Amino acid sequence: MAERLRLVLLAALVVLASQALVAVGPQAASGTSIAAGSGKSIEFFARTPHGIASCAIYAGSGASTEAFCESFRPQRESKATVSARGKVSICASRQTSSDRCRLGNAGEGTPTFGYGHRVTIGPFRCAVQPKGVRCVVAASGKGFLFNPIRAVRVGP
Repeated sequence: MAERLRLVLLAALVVLASQALVAVGPQAASGTSIAAGSGKSIEFFARTPHGIASCAIYAGSGASTEAFCESFRPQRESKATVSARGKVSICASRQTSSDRCRLGNAGEGTPTFGYGHRVTIGPFRCAVQPKGVRCVVAASGKGFLFNPIRAVRVGP
């Protein structure tokens, strides 16, 4: 009887440990949120209805303070950027060989977030939504909604 109880407890510990590993692993669960103060940055992939978007927030980490999402698909590149002042820039090009939109390359180990995941760093808030990734300046609501097919300005 004691042996059986020990095995049941061990099995429960294994299940709890595996759930903890999933929560902190590179494939973050949807519905979770990351928040950080100013002077931070994050790069992440976001699952959208039209494929994966590569996004980043740089808030005082040596690069310019901005949030952006970008995508490279065959015969099409696109990028949307919002500055800390709420200025939105959208680039779309069918000339992918020229890198007209100045696309970057996410680093190794970049997490992938699903619907419901939110990231808030410095003045920016990004959320993975069913229509794409919405990144805005939290104070003004100005920003963009991005997916690999299209990008639009949002906010007042």
